[in-house]
Amino acid sequence: MEHCSMAEVIPYPLARRVDLVRRQADRVLELDAAAGDRHILRQVDVQRQALLRKGCDPDAVEAQCRALEGAMRAEIWKIVLTGHGGAA
Repeated sequence: MEHCSMAEVIPYPLARRVDLVRRQADRVLELDAAAGDRHILRQVDVQRQALLRKGCDPDAVEAQCRALEGAMRAEIWKIVLTGHGGAA
């Protein structure tokens, strides 16, 4: 019996998970600046660890995490500057 090689796990782009990005942006805006920054980094790390556990390529995971962090920060600024956005 032949053994099949493991399939490559390709994650859905984290930055396109609008619900996740908006929810985290809303939470960050409830915190002071330092705590908000720590929250972003922690949430990105939670996603990093989940993808790594699923067997995703570490380089791809890092790219996904950079995109997620950028999307969160962009959503925060969108809310701050326009008053629109977020999970509401």
